[in-house]
Amino acid sequence: MDDFDTDKWTADKQSSYGVNRSVNGVVANETVLYPTRRDNETYVRYSFNLSGKESALLTITGTRRDTEHNLTIWASQDNISYTRIIEFENTARTTKQVDISNFIKNNLTWIEFRFFRNSSGDNTPRILDFSINTTTHEWRPLNVTNGGKIEIPTRTIDRDHFYYFAPHYPSPLGPSKARVAYIGNKYPAIDINSQRAVFGRFIKNDADLVLNYGTPLSLGSGFVLEIEDMGEDDHAVVALKKDGKFLDRGIFEAGKTYSFKTDVAGVKDTEIFKADVESVFRSKFNNKIELKHVYLLDTEATVIKNGESFGDLEVNLVDFDTDGDTDITIRLKKDKTFTLHRNSTISLFGGLSIKVADSDDLRFVVIKEFTKSGTYQQTGPYGKYEETYSINSFDAPGLFTYDMDKNDTLESLSISSNKQIINDIRYSSINKNNRISYLGKTYHAISSSGKMVLNEILKEEEKKTVLKYGSPLHIDGFTIECVDIDERTALLQLKKGNTVLEKSSVENGGSFVYKKSIEGKDIEIFNATVKSVFRSDFAALVELENLRLLTDNALVIKDGDTIGEDYEAHITDINGDGAADIRVALKSGKSFSVNKDSTTKILGGYMSLKAYDKTFLPVRSITVNITPAPAIIASPTATPDATPVMNITPTDNLKPAGNIIQPPHVDETPGTVSLTPDKSGSEGTGKATQRRHILSLISISFVSILSYGWFRFRK
Repeated sequence: MDDFDTDKWTADKQSSYGVNRSVNGVVANETVLYPTRRDNETYVRYSFNLSGKESALLTITGTRRDTEHNLTIWASQDNISYTRIIEFENTARTTKQVDISNFIKNNLTWIEFRFFRNSSGDNTPRILDFSINTTTHEWRPLNVTNGGKIEIPTRTIDRDHFYYFAPHYPSPLGPSKARVAYIGNKYPAIDINSQRAVFGRFIKNDADLVLNYGTPLSLGSGFVLEIEDMGEDDHAVVALKKDGKFLDRGIFEAGKTYSFKTDVAGVKDTEIFKADVESVFRSKFNNKIELKHVYLLDTEATVIKNGESFGDLEVNLVDFDTDGDTDITIRLKKDKTFTLHRNSTISLFGGLSIKVADSDDLRFVVIKEFTKSGTYQQTGPYGKYEETYSINSFDAPGLFTYDMDKNDTLESLSISSNKQIINDIRYSSINKNNRISYLGKTYHAISSSGKMVLNEILKEEEKKTVLKYGSPLHIDGFTIECVDIDERTALLQLKKGNTVLEKSSVENGGSFVYKKSIEGKDIEIFNATVKSVFRSDFAALVELENLRLLTDNALVIKDGDTIGEDYEAHITDINGDGAADIRVALKSGKSFSVNKDSTTKILGGYMSLKAYDKTFLPVRSITVNITPAPAIIASPTATPDATPVMNITPTDNLKPAGNIIQPPHVDETPGTVSLTPDKSGSEGTGKATQRRHILSLISISFVSILSYGWFRFRK
């Protein structure tokens, strides 16, 4: 801040300078304040009440051409503390706009303009007009010209308004229990201090194993346990090896714990193997050892150094949450910024990117690149027992289908409970213009006589699709091809497998359509408009627009159908718009209890509830098969390792976020993507509070889906 004591300020006079100092047309109360310590400064404070408003845009215009002043603008939310909003020089003939929405949401009481006279100016603040608009402001690029440049302050992020936080959970038991949450996974924390962070990788974690005499047991990553000798009593001699090399030999005795330590990444005496010996069994036919709670840590570790760079980002190892241990934070370097451009992808680090919606409203999602096939868990926000739990596809885009460009929230889930007894679950799917999202997929919907006919949308492309002669287009078992072409007409064919479904000649501007009768309704399975037909001595092709392909096997849901064993479907108008929607709910009289650490399937197995002591978590498992090349879930633009981060690349329209896979969920406190406009947010929030934000903490119209590690954006 500055060195002035606000208690010493005096209100010498009140006046009304300028012509447009208003808040929604009401002139604000203006006070000119002369500070006691500097003669070349004038402070002008405007007080007003903006309670109940959701957003505000401040416009400042310099009106005096013969006087130049430097200006900083400050705001207060409690008449005591204050925060700088913006600073610029030479206010004459200057127009600027700045978003102050966060201030009014936190009880804004006044805005103060502090003029600093330069050597050629006077000390009169009569150079400023300003207005605050709280009625028409939207999150969109501002059409403000300053020296020929378009200023978009609401979309530009600087060092003070962005950070990533990976929490550290130390334990006196060492890395077998200590954890660090980093980019979507939990890792054993070997040593994290202000100079460097060292964390490993689990090979085994709390596993139960049986070791048979004469048969070496592979533990993974080259580690092997082998019984060398069975003793007379309840003990045996066992060797631990890695990649064929001897590491340790120890006596495994029933009821005792065996542990092995070695140096890892320069950290001495790191415990990498531990097991409780449940029993040592000898018989005439079989000798074996039963092991419980086996823990094995790889000897290869990740090392991150304080000050290490990721392009425009750098690592800061600090006690971020003030709980006495060192955490990992990653921030923008000094003077570095990035802008959330419409329909862009911004690469961060560790396979993380920010995908910005193709929309006037500013919405974004944090996505992660996956290069390995496997099953990943998507989660929603935590819920508390005995509280009504309600989420939609905006709150949990990893659980439902969410079109970030259109901001359609067509799926929702509500859960009610009495202590740890779940007594009501209701899933709703809204039909919008014969389009519906049902249990994570998007369908073309036709309803009649208490039933819904759903055909999954396989492909939808408004932009141009080029279909070359001799190069068919393959989509989920369907084939679209151009089998003949002349100067004006193309002979197009649609096949499924080896069966021809439709063949017809189409001229420029015509449509290629295939319909199928399903449940007594003619459904357009394929439709595309021929924009142009081109043929030369070297090439022949057709340009298609508005291509749409549905499955030809419909999902039919009837009112009263049983979903799984305990749920019932209802075809009903949920939102009162006259169109039939789908609701799936627990059958009347049905309920079930959840116990700590249990997982219960719901909605016919579509997702599960993972129970904790006082909270529960909705979880959806998705299997990803990546062949042959690495793929990116949710189709963000990949940035190679050699490419600097903060590179912004325009991309095609977003696919529904039902395809987005978030990192695996683990039990420790998850991280969050957060966006807030000022420093008065939750930097000091404890980990117990952070735990509630498993999937997204949404501010205004921003979306996030990241599991471990904290992001913070401020505008």
